[in-house]
Amino acid sequence: MTTECRKMSEFGGLTESAMSNPLSGDDRLFSALVAGCRVPHAAEAADMSERTAYRRLADPEFRRRLDAAREGVRESVLAKLVDVGSDAIATLCNLLQSEDKNIQCKAAKALLDSLMTLNASSPKSKEPEKPVGRVVLVMPDNGRDPELTNKIVDNGGRLTM
Repeated sequence: MTTECRKMSEFGGLTESAMSNPLSGDDRLFSALVAGCRVPHAAEAADMSERTAYRRLADPEFRRRLDAAREGVRESVLAKLVDVGSDAIATLCNLLQSEDKNIQCKAAKALLDSLMTLNASSPKSKEPEKPVGRVVLVMPDNGRDPELTNKIVDNGGRLTM
């Protein structure tokens, strides 16, 4: 249960701000669902039965509004992630210069995983590409051969960094 959902449930469906500006049960249900509450918790927060909450969800207009609001939340979160993305990449790039080899390997893995995910989600060219697997860095302290340090295992084939 999300913090907002928990607050809604603790106040019998009304948060402190909602107490000063009470909403209808449907509006409280809507707000709780948009905030990420599961239906049983959202129904409790809206002070309605779970069955009533599911009936509201079966209403095409209510569902359309809910889907649109959730999409707005997703877009907002994505915009925030895009805003801090450059800082996160810069931090990982700085960690590549760390004296601790373990930190260097983890930063490299995070960057490569992100690159592969981005590559997989970008529009494809007309030429079919060979599927790319998940990058696994083999660390020397994992009981394997120390010669495998700084190697990448990709789809069972080894590539040197």
